[in-house]
Order: sequence, then structure tokens, then C-alpha cells
Amino acid sequence: MEIITGTQTFVRLVLLPAVLLATISGCQGLKVKKVVVPPHEKMGKGVVLKCEYDLEGDQLYSVKWYKGIKEFFRYVPADNPPIQVFDLPGVHVDRDKSNDRKVTLKEVSLKTSGKYKCEVSAEAPSFHTDSGAGELLVVHMPEHDPHISGMRTKYHVGDLVQVNCTSSPSKPAAALMWYINDKQADSGFLVDYAPVSNGGGLETSILGLHFRARMTHLRHGHLKLRCSATIAAVYYREKTIFARGFLTHNGDVLESRGIFSGSDGRGLTGLWVLAPLVGVLLLR
Repeated sequence: MEIITGTQTFVRLVLLPAVLLATISGCQGLKVKKVVVPPHEKMGKGVVLKCEYDLEGDQLYSVKWYKGIKEFFRYVPADNPPIQVFDLPGVHVDRDKSNDRKVTLKEVSLKTSGKYKCEVSAEAPSFHTDSGAGELLVVHMPEHDPHISGMRTKYHVGDLVQVNCTSSPSKPAAALMWYINDKQADSGFLVDYAPVSNGGGLETSILGLHFRARMTHLRHGHLKLRCSATIAAVYYREKTIFARGFLTHNGDVLESRGIFSGSDGRGLTGLWVLAPLVGVLLLR
């Protein structure tokens, strides 16, 4: 005969059903599998927000979309009509292209940027609720290519090169980068300036480039500088400018296209010192 103690009775009647219920609850019920919010979009374009969910035996009660903490879209299949839209600055819903699985936004603006959350709820008796979110950044594109200022028409070895690259106003501010003869400039040559705010919340980026011209910079008879402007994955423009390059120090007369084509100019000064002596010897 099996003797059941008080402890065994508690385990069988209380703990086991509770564990079983927790297991069943953990395996079943509504789940939001994926929320798709484009990370970037150009101003004036349309955006589609997607909410992929699995009811897993539950019955759908509602799908709600929020920007930040404010609700702007609701889908309740039991209602007539099932779609409700709530006014929110910068958020313009296209009802005809929206349903429980996606919401289409028209003509996005800078005010459309923000965090978007999809919340899905099940009917009784489970009342399960799950959600997912993503960030959207709307980009105001620059109207013009980046501009280079301060470039001289020619440079000699040892000359100081001081130029600036300025982006056209945008939101967010463009990321700038300098290239010297198609090689990314050394970070020590770069001079960072804070973005300049313009009207309408737009910003202008400025990046300086300061360095001494070396033989290696001018060896091909010119100095090539290029500045690129980038905003996320939606914008890329560049500006290239050239200056004549001389392998002599400023005041010397030999050009890089003449006798000297090497990469080391240390012998140059000595040559000019010896030249007058050679002339005196020839006169004797």
C-alpha cells in the first residue's frame, strides 16, 4: 500500500498543476515576431511600417501603433470600420494602404522622425499582449554638393595647406571626410568645427584640413584634394579640386615636372648652395 504524505499531496495537487499551467502559457499565445521600421527615409517620401505577428491560437483583439507614447493608429476587427486614425504632427496615415499588418505614412517630414511601436493584443480569455519597436530618421537632403574654400592655385614643398569643406544645409548634418590624392587624410590634419544651425532646423557641417605640403603630395605635378559628404545610406556627394604642385621650396624655380621627380627633396638645398661655387670655378 502506498502511503501519501502531506508533502506529496501538496506537490501533486498544487505544484504540478501550477508548473503545467506555466509551461502551457509559455508555449502558447500571441507573439509579435518582427516589427519593420525603415531606419532612414528622404523627406517627402512615403514609409511603410510593418508588424508581423502570430496569434498561436488566440483571437485578435487589436493592433495599435504609437509614435513615442502617443497612439496614432488602431485596428480592431470587431469595430466598424475597423481602422481608427488619431492626429499627430508629422504622421499622416494612408488609410487605403493600411491594415492590421502594415501602416503606410504619406509625405514624411522632419517631424515624422522618432520611435514607432506596434502593440498587438488578444481577445479573452488570454488577453495576451506583445509589442516591438524601431526608430525612423527622416533626412532633409542637401540641395548642393559640398563646397571647398581656401585652396590656392599652386603649392610648393613646405607650404601650408589650409582649406575648409562646407556642406549644404541638411538634417541631420552631413558627415564630411577629406582625401589627399585619393587617400583618406590623416586624422591629425583634420580640424573639426561644430555644425552651424540654419533656419528650419537644418545644419551645415564644416571640416578643415591643415597640413604642410610634402614631396609625396606634389610628386605628380599637382595636389588633388577631395571632400565627401555622407548622410547615413541615403546621401553621398563629393567635390574635387586641383592645384599645381612644385617640388621646390617657395622661392625656388625648379618645378616638379622638371629635373626633380623623386620623392625625397633633402638634396635640393645642397644643390642650390653648390651652384654658385661651380660658377666661380668655371670662370677661373
